[in-house]
Amino acid sequence: MKRVVLAAALVLGVSGLAFAHFPPGVTYPIFQFPDELRPTIDGDLSDWDIVPEAYTIPIDLMGERLAGMTEPDYEDFNCWLKLGWNKSDNKLYVASWTYDNVHLVPRPSGEITLMWRQDDFEIMTDMDHSGGQYKGWTAEQIPDEEERKLAEGRQAQQYACAYPQADGVYAVSFDYATWTTEAPYWEAGFTFDGTLNGPGTTTYEVRMTTWDEMIYYGPDQSTEHKFKEGEIVGLQFSYGDFDDPENPKQYHAFWTVSHQDATFKFAERFCDFLVAPLEVKPPAVEANTWGRIKASFE
Repeated sequence: MKRVVLAAALVLGVSGLAFAHFPPGVTYPIFQFPDELRPTIDGDLSDWDIVPEAYTIPIDLMGERLAGMTEPDYEDFNCWLKLGWNKSDNKLYVASWTYDNVHLVPRPSGEITLMWRQDDFEIMTDMDHSGGQYKGWTAEQIPDEEERKLAEGRQAQQYACAYPQADGVYAVSFDYATWTTEAPYWEAGFTFDGTLNGPGTTTYEVRMTTWDEMIYYGPDQSTEHKFKEGEIVGLQFSYGDFDDPENPKQYHAFWTVSHQDATFKFAERFCDFLVAPLEVKPPAVEANTWGRIKASFE
């Protein structure tokens, strides 16, 4: 069992051990929203101003996996991420802001499986924290076709969001389920301020049901995750950055919270996240909190 240095321990006074994912030795906290302060899902992220800064994951803590960037260029691409949960509705809340000097979203209408081949925001969940392969199964691994379909996204899930989109479809799950990105299991709001194929800022806001076991047949056959204060769950988030309208299949950069490759397939490459207790009063946060966390990467 690896040692885990909890980000929440720096902020909330919580400590503990868990089977670690990535980055090694780091666990991020998920803010608990009181019922009366749950955000409205509309893409306006001002509802998240109550979340202490120490819950924010800036691009400085992410890793770029394709272009060889060792640090971000804020004039090229910038982003931050916040997570929340609520005990009453048992939902995961996700908020992200991005700036891109070339916002490229050329997906053809109806081609939802190509959601990732453009500037997108990806969410991956491994709520039982079990790790392992969760997608990309071959006939050699699982010979039966239906069993192979059932295995796709069963124990962990991957979603992608992009905005705006010509056909008005802004999210997709990369498995055989068509219902996990529909109400009441998924609610999302987005905004874009800028010029397509030029500079702009995008906001992503999602409230979603999470799954310990997702059976693509439907929610009745699936097992919803029940959040518990103090538990560690596996999550991962990525940002695809495409900059060349003449070559829309070519990544310019790819930023991930876990600093790992192939997170679309292997859940043990996700991050550790702590389901944080309710804060009666948001604490004062030391200015060097994230500096101390970032130092643990080295």
